[in-house]
Amino acid sequence: MLWQGTPHTDSLFFSHRGLRYMAIGKMPRAAVFMSDEMVSRLFEEFKNDKVRWTEFEKREFPEKEYSADNPEARPGRAEIVHEFVQEKLGEDHGYETGRLGLRIRMAMER
Repeated sequence: MLWQGTPHTDSLFFSHRGLRYMAIGKMPRAAVFMSDEMVSRLFEEFKNDKVRWTEFEKREFPEKEYSADNPEARPGRAEIVHEFVQEKLGEDHGYETGRLGLRIRMAMER
């Protein structure tokens, strides 16, 4: 995949398999994965945040299974984790938060 920014706009063109696409807005950033130490530290802080832990737990173990008629309440689990990381590291942290979310889910399953 080839990315090319235009010089005078925030538009971005990219080519993939011979097709050309245009994306409007900020140029995408590569995801930065958290180190094991960072995941562990943020996990401990998340676990100590009783409000977020309880909200996440409610969504992890709903009273009724999620379906098209019963979607996950907002904010969802990923949003709860993302907002927490934004609060701790800043809005433009650039880290991928999936590993932290999985760590939290695994702890709740035990």
